[in-house]
Amino acid sequence: MGTSCSSQTTGSSQTTAEKVECLICFTEIEHHWVACSQCKIKMHDVCTRMYLDAKGVRFCKCPHCQSIGTLHNDSVQVPSRCLCA
Repeated sequence: MGTSCSSQTTGSSQTTAEKVECLICFTEIEHHWVACSQCKIKMHDVCTRMYLDAKGVRFCKCPHCQSIGTLHNDSVQVPSRCLCA
């Protein structure tokens, strides 16, 4: 018993960026995204606005973790003013 070291790596190392899919429409996100700083999911900004409007939500609420005020867009890396205002 105990720990042992191995020279093998698990998984493959990829040199290309991982494709990120929108939580709402499940298509690839290339630009103009919204992310949740709590659960780290990403969505298209258009999908996010349509989702919030359809639900009648007037505050920034993450559709995944339901946290309020944790959404931010691709131009800022910290939570900012509500995107649906």
